[in-house]
Amino acid sequence: MAGRRLRDAVKTVLSGDKSFGSNIHVVIAGLTNAYSQYVTTYEELRLQVHLILFSRGLTQTTDISVTGIIKGDNADSQDAKNSYHYRDDVQRSPRAFMLSNDFNMKNDSLAQDKPLKQRLGLEGRLRYDRDAQTSREERCFRLWINSLGIVTYVNNVFEDVRNGWVLLEVLDKVSPGSVNWKQAIKPPIKMPFRKVENCNQVIKIGKDLNFSLVNIAGNDIVQGNKKLLLAFMWQLMRFTMLQLLRNLRSYSQGKEITDVDILNWANNKVKKAGRTSQMESFKDKNLSNGIFFLELLSVVEPRVVNWTLVTKGETDDNKKLNSTYIISVTRKLGCSIFLLPEDIIKVN
Repeated sequence: MAGRRLRDAVKTVLSGDKSFGSNIHVVIAGLTNAYSQYVTTYEELRLQVHLILFSRGLTQTTDISVTGIIKGDNADSQDAKNSYHYRDDVQRSPRAFMLSNDFNMKNDSLAQDKPLKQRLGLEGRLRYDRDAQTSREERCFRLWINSLGIVTYVNNVFEDVRNGWVLLEVLDKVSPGSVNWKQAIKPPIKMPFRKVENCNQVIKIGKDLNFSLVNIAGNDIVQGNKKLLLAFMWQLMRFTMLQLLRNLRSYSQGKEITDVDILNWANNKVKKAGRTSQMESFKDKNLSNGIFFLELLSVVEPRVVNWTLVTKGETDDNKKLNSTYIISVTRKLGCSIFLLPEDIIKVN
């Protein structure tokens, strides 16, 4: 909607200039992640302002005054122009409806001193946990896909894979030659059945790779079925990990690579470089500060770690900074990433 309004606005301006003629076609290139190119609709802006005010504890009733920011389209009075009812906007977004329902905004006091999860009812807590877990898995898959170095950059897994093209790129990366590009349709794809054709080829390749894809069809991907998409993505990531282990085995004359072998290799690398940190096991709680991983990365490529950006990892905030920096460094080295910063902090 925001893109169409922007396009119409540009066309209106250009139509007023006779030098462009009457045959004007406006094409908007793909928007980037830069804030300077952020585009939203009027309705989304109203909802975002409401959620921002709510998060800051500025809303005490269901009617929110946002003078100078929001004005009602059909307001009859000056007071109405500067206020709106939150229900007008939450009806446009299921996610916002869940928030508004679970936050119980009909109460004057929202008990801001309690954690969010404690303020929700049983159903709300279940949805909160489910939504948080889904969001975490989406981030994990997004980070992994972007670390593969495919052409298309993924901003949201559940949305960007629905045309099948991204999944075909990933499959071609992890299993070269498996995709028949002559039968693939490159975005932008206007016809829905073309998207289904791409996704059908994705399912076919998945079955050829021995994925368990019972009752999963290409149309399920097009429709954005999160449950089935997560099942497919987990198998795709697992296939990549097993393939990586097979490649390691080929370098070790067929010997099975064990956890002990990886542990000894990492400790020896760090020790030979004159570093003092060591890891006792993959469950060593000292790994949560991220220092050992950064030292190991600096041994692999001495120039890749900027130690002025590394903290001692003594507090949770410092640990988070280190773990986030670890992910950034590994991406710079071209590594495949199978975890999130939270996994490093929790030593998963």
